[in-house]
Amino acid sequence: MKAPGYDYARALLVERGEGPEGLTRVMIDHSIMTCVSREAPTHRAGRLFVPLRFWMPYGFWTEADGTKVLFSRDYCPLWRVQEGRAPVRDDPDRDVKFVKQEWYFDEGSFRGTVDTVMSRGFEILREHRVVSLPRLAEWFPECLATGRWISDLKRWPGGPEMVRAG
Repeated sequence: MKAPGYDYARALLVERGEGPEGLTRVMIDHSIMTCVSREAPTHRAGRLFVPLRFWMPYGFWTEADGTKVLFSRDYCPLWRVQEGRAPVRDDPDRDVKFVKQEWYFDEGSFRGTVDTVMSRGFEILREHRVVSLPRLAEWFPECLATGRWISDLKRWPGGPEMVRAG
């Protein structure tokens, strides 16, 4: 991205507008946004892109039995981590009953330099022996295809049920 405030942010094209001033929608690490076409240069081939908010632990909840649940920036469960057991991919729609909540990042540091955030995220994943993508990453293609964000697909506790493919 070459938009003011988003200089060189990672982005994936959702819908390109016509001409250099056409309105274009892109998915960045933190949302889907609209910019003008000239601010969204052509993707460099060979670079894998899955937005951070689909796989990066933002914090963790501790359940009554001591299980840690790593959660995303959108407060979707990513993995359940129990001492002496392999991490388990969690249901992003699960309503976690927790007794404690802690964060690895705050909003400012999570939106920091992508290399710094990814480096910290990989440390967290190694610390918890996580070697798989979370189930939330499976929502990425639908978000990209429909131009909707995680919060548009999430069945929030107490909210109306969403029907999603798959």
